[in-house]
Amino acid sequence: MIKIEQRKGGFKVVGSGGGGKGGSNSRTPVESPDSLHNTSYAAILDVISNGEVVGPLHPDQPLRDIYLDGTPIQNEDGSLNFSRVETDYRVGTIDQDHIAGFPASVNVVSVGTEVTTPMPWIQQVTGSELSAVRVSVNVPTLLATLDSGDNAGDRVGYKVDYAIDLAIGGGSFETVVNASFDGKTVNGYTRTHRIDLPDGNAWRVRVRRLTPEASSTTIQDAIYVNSYAEVIDGKFRHPMTALIGLKIDAEQFQSIPTRAYHWKGRVIRVPSNYDPETRTYNGTWDGSFKNAYSNNPAWVFFDMLTNNLYGLGEYINVSTVDRYALYQIAAYCDQMVDDGMGGLEPRFVCNCFIQSAQDAMRVINDLSSVFRGMAYYADSQVVPVADMPSDPVYTYTNANVIDGLFEYSGSDLNTRKTVALVSYNDPDNFYKSKVEVVEDSDGIARYGIRKTEVIAFGCSSRGQAQRIGLYLLYTSRMETGGAAFSVGLDGVIPQPGSIIKVADRNRAGRHIGGRIRSAEINAIVADRDNPAKVGDNLTVNLPSGKSETRSISAIDERKITVSPNFSEIPASQSVWSIDADDLVTQQARVIAVQEADDITFSVSCVFHHPGKFAAIDSGVRLEPLPVSVVPPRTQTAPSNIEITQFNVFKQGTTRQNAEISWDAPEYAVQYDAQWKRDNGDWVAIPRSGTRTVQISDIYSGKYLVRVRALNSLDVPSLWAYSDETVLSGLVGSPPSLISLTTKSEVMAITLNWKYPSTPNIISHVEIRSGTVAGFSSSSVIASVPYPATSFTLNGLGYGTERWFWARLIDKNGESGGWYPLSTQLGVYGRTSSDASSILDYLEEQITRGQLAQSLAKELDGLGAQVEQSQETVEELDGSIRANWQVKTQVRQDERVVQSGIGLGAAINADGTSRSEILLMADTIAFLTKLNGELHAPFIFDTVNDTAILNSAIIGDATIDFAKITDTLQSTDYQQGLDGWLFGKNGNAELNNVTVRGVVYASGGEFHGKVYVEQLEGDITSSDTFKFPKKTATVVAYRDYPLIKVNIPKAMPFDRTCRVDGNIRISESTTAQFNGETYIRDNNGNLIDRYICLMNGLKIYPGNVSRTILPQGASFQIPAGASGDFTIGFNIGFVNSGSGSSVIFTSSPLGSNEDFAYDFSVTVFRTGASVSGLAI
Repeated sequence: MIKIEQRKGGFKVVGSGGGGKGGSNSRTPVESPDSLHNTSYAAILDVISNGEVVGPLHPDQPLRDIYLDGTPIQNEDGSLNFSRVETDYRVGTIDQDHIAGFPASVNVVSVGTEVTTPMPWIQQVTGSELSAVRVSVNVPTLLATLDSGDNAGDRVGYKVDYAIDLAIGGGSFETVVNASFDGKTVNGYTRTHRIDLPDGNAWRVRVRRLTPEASSTTIQDAIYVNSYAEVIDGKFRHPMTALIGLKIDAEQFQSIPTRAYHWKGRVIRVPSNYDPETRTYNGTWDGSFKNAYSNNPAWVFFDMLTNNLYGLGEYINVSTVDRYALYQIAAYCDQMVDDGMGGLEPRFVCNCFIQSAQDAMRVINDLSSVFRGMAYYADSQVVPVADMPSDPVYTYTNANVIDGLFEYSGSDLNTRKTVALVSYNDPDNFYKSKVEVVEDSDGIARYGIRKTEVIAFGCSSRGQAQRIGLYLLYTSRMETGGAAFSVGLDGVIPQPGSIIKVADRNRAGRHIGGRIRSAEINAIVADRDNPAKVGDNLTVNLPSGKSETRSISAIDERKITVSPNFSEIPASQSVWSIDADDLVTQQARVIAVQEADDITFSVSCVFHHPGKFAAIDSGVRLEPLPVSVVPPRTQTAPSNIEITQFNVFKQGTTRQNAEISWDAPEYAVQYDAQWKRDNGDWVAIPRSGTRTVQISDIYSGKYLVRVRALNSLDVPSLWAYSDETVLSGLVGSPPSLISLTTKSEVMAITLNWKYPSTPNIISHVEIRSGTVAGFSSSSVIASVPYPATSFTLNGLGYGTERWFWARLIDKNGESGGWYPLSTQLGVYGRTSSDASSILDYLEEQITRGQLAQSLAKELDGLGAQVEQSQETVEELDGSIRANWQVKTQVRQDERVVQSGIGLGAAINADGTSRSEILLMADTIAFLTKLNGELHAPFIFDTVNDTAILNSAIIGDATIDFAKITDTLQSTDYQQGLDGWLFGKNGNAELNNVTVRGVVYASGGEFHGKVYVEQLEGDITSSDTFKFPKKTATVVAYRDYPLIKVNIPKAMPFDRTCRVDGNIRISESTTAQFNGETYIRDNNGNLIDRYICLMNGLKIYPGNVSRTILPQGASFQIPAGASGDFTIGFNIGFVNSGSGSSVIFTSSPLGSNEDFAYDFSVTVFRTGASVSGLAI
């Protein structure tokens, strides 16, 4: 049953339903289960809108438009999907009533009185501030025991009817509640009724029992009034706020259900002559407004601009918005077009729900995008414009443009899109986002499949989504260029969004415009011969500042007659243009008008194809317009190319510049120019429509120039060359940088440099980088414009190494030397591997992101909650993102505990991309089941910033600080064979190790050969001594220079000093070596001697060329001794003739070198084995 009660500003709706019963025919007495249970209710107050709305879509069945967990409360046939639901709503009027019970102050009075048929319960309540009385009625036990029949002894339910009456003051009672307890309970059942009080200050409440008391002891049916409560509602009316209150039986839901409302939205200002239901405009509009519901995007846009509650009304007055421009746009939006499914629908509607405060410009742009528009501020007014059919407001030709020059530009080929994926809200699927695929078959045939994705703001129509996609595709394919030009006062006429005509003879390929010599009401005399013919269209600029087009009816030389007449006589010297079947003037949409200081205006526009609107709405084939008759495959080259030099005074110095000029060939609209100096490379000058270009700050040398022309179809000519010309200017190349340094950043390396102080014409700094230190392996990574002094290389990993070189490039393309030189190692740089700074950086990147902020946002409401959400967004700046998240929350008093998971992917406006999975919880664990039990091998304790895991395989790691609690070892470790191991007990085992620096050890053992350059302590090895060349008279023995051996540190043990040497005797010597060498101290006392042997035999005499390997001699250094020890040498030999000379040398034997002696000294612990020599 559904009951609807009208309230001021809304309605109260109550829906209820019943259930069924069951029974048993068993002979054994049966206790029926309790069917009466105490029930809790959830009371919810939802705000629908700021400002007045229409209300439910089905006002006669408002419960159809309320959805709980996606299911409507009421079906179309009137049946209910949920029982015991009560709702009360207000549509947001200024004087609406409050919704009772949200919130309320309650005074509960206990009663506990039984209600019998002869003795009802009556209570008087007083107080003008009271809003309602709540009466709690209770049955402690309700059952009947059958005492006869086959079911005798069964305990079943019973029914007791009762009523609640209300009287105002001393007036008569009126029944306000008829109810019954129908069922069985042995534990008691309580029901509470709210009785709203009418105006007054005293009321009487009566509870009556309608079912007589049972006389049998087998029936227990007593009813009581447990308590009553005096209720004072908060009575917050919430004026100008549409809201709805719900009271639902908690038994039907596990948690607070999600709610959705299918309502007609805001009542907004619309033109007084506008019928929003039929979307028609009656008569002439006087500029006044009325309030009505409308989803016309133009009036929704107007409401957002001027509304004081939620829009920009505080800053923008209604009078400052061009309402008449909006009126035209609104009428265009309301025109009926094919919906693609056999019906008609408005061209544009806006069904959107803005739920949060956003940047004003973003909202305005979103709303204007619905009608393909934009807004700008001019002449103290907000002016809306839309891309829709409109007539050209003015014509520009070579005659009224400064220098007759139009500069053209084109869009990048990558902007051509052929498939659009348009997301819109599907009303057949609960307004969930759905993608409509739109294709441009002609575009696909030419460019292939090139996808673009767009979110259709406020779109809930598949047909509208289709039109949005076609608009994007046709615009990207057909409107690919633009023009810029300068004019005089004619520039004040077009405004951004206006359509103009561009009649450029150079682009068109013939004269299609000029000036008027004289005019009549139906004819003009042109300033030149023209190709016009009868039937063509003539457009002229009138004195009123607008363009007017008429059909040509007659031609007499330069006199052109039209039909019908012009609205006014054209002025002499105003502009005319011709549109023929084979050649039309180019239409363009103005995007910017900028005033200069000399009362000139720069106009920028993009080309416009008026046929696209019929193609979008009606499927008409879209053909290119004939805007040029320039032959597409031929273009003559420029002629008379010259380069000349001139001086300029700049920054206190005289500089030399050069100017390149040439004569224009026919049909040329743009030029490519290049120059080179001496044997250098060609330097390109940006493409231009002018016939002169300049080169600043030239260097001395021989210059050669080449130029080519391009016609309106971008067909180039051959290159035309100048004569080689000698010019004087700067000498030499740019200098090198003074310095280049690097700074470690998180995932980046910042380079800083200093420029030389000498005057320069630097254009930019060229930077090379490589992953190794060699220049040949590097590549150019950036060109940084002068005078910047730093550059940051981003997108690197942690601890990534790079080497850098940089050089200066001047404005002429001359390059300076590399710093450092290309033959030297580059400047080393490394990204940060500091864990603290990396974590800080990543934390900032993550937490300031939209996904993290949304994940951390607290849910509204009390108790335990679970929420899942997702979004896909494409911004106007080109960025796009997709997010999904689920989060849980519990709230108790002021304490809130949250956890959640978020997945996100985004491509930013600058082209960077990011995908992330975020987990928000105090503890994050990975779980598995082992042998039926849960196991957590990997745990994140986020509160203490700690990760715990049992085992890990890590390819590369950078660790600031590590503690090993057991053993650290290599994967190939085998005790005594391979690998390495560090134990927590301090023991380590290494197989092959390189140590740089100082090693401290209390002992050790080496097996095998040990090479040592210098030892101090047990073993000290000195360098080899080589005596210089020397000649002496031969005697019995010869004293030789002394050798000093330094023992820097005393040791508590004896050491041995060992002397070894090599002796070489030339073949020409007459000396006969006696085979012995003596070692003497500083006083000449004999210390030791050793015998020179070869293959174990004593060498005597030694008169042939040979190398003698002597046996070593040694002496003892006692324990505790240190300092310098001096060793002297005697060489004994036999002389074959007196007076002979012998040459002593350590150099290789030569023609005058007969005798050489090399010594080495080794000190070691007595008893040790050194280099295989046993002592």
